[in-house]
Amino acid sequence: MIQLGWRRLYDALGVTTEISGPLSAKVVLENNKTLAIYLGPNPPIGIMSIEGSQYLVPGRNVNLFKTDDKYESTCFLEISLTWARELEPAQLDLLNAGDTAVRDEVLKEASADSNVFEKLLDTMSGILGLRFHRQLVLKPLVEHAFVVGGAHPVSTFLGPIAEVLEGLSLNANSGPNLSNLLQALEKTPLATLEKAGSVFHWLLKAWRERDPISKFLYLFIPLEAVLQSASEADAHTVACFESLTSLVKE
Repeated sequence: MIQLGWRRLYDALGVTTEISGPLSAKVVLENNKTLAIYLGPNPPIGIMSIEGSQYLVPGRNVNLFKTDDKYESTCFLEISLTWARELEPAQLDLLNAGDTAVRDEVLKEASADSNVFEKLLDTMSGILGLRFHRQLVLKPLVEHAFVVGGAHPVSTFLGPIAEVLEGLSLNANSGPNLSNLLQALEKTPLATLEKAGSVFHWLLKAWRERDPISKFLYLFIPLEAVLQSASEADAHTVACFESLTSLVKE
């Protein structure tokens, strides 16, 4: 008998359990998966964090994927979903011997409903953040499928999102273009520049965002900010709206 599971580990920032001691609780959900919560210095499934470069820049050495089992914190929050899985004795022997085929098979099974698991972990993380404190769930360290019950635990990891950047080269017109750009701002009212800053704030946030869904949503905020809210718009605004509509479609 082995246990398959899906877990999320947080650095519970600023939290200490010196007075209360580690906290733990379990409940069996409707789908017969056991939801377990642990808050303390020694999470049952172990300590692990994943780091990686945010951008892959041409010509630079990058740290694409790095796991760290020496991460230090006074307290961790571990949220896991587990369920039992019966293996044939021969399969268990192969798993204990490090057979990659059996290992990949059980990890694939543990990951099969990852979208559902992520939503359930989001629900539990949100509840704990609201009822206890948001600092519990500010810094996720790792999320992964795992198998325990054999000679050694095995895991598969979701790494951080990395964006592949372009190689860029400035040409001879770059200097004059920059000067012309600054000269165009010389007669621009300060109030206009300040308003533009409120719009570009969200565009910059979208460009930096690593999660693709959040990036997509953030891009709509600056588009909404430059459009008038009146039911009837002037010809210039209509033209701008049509240009933005065309851009969004592309």
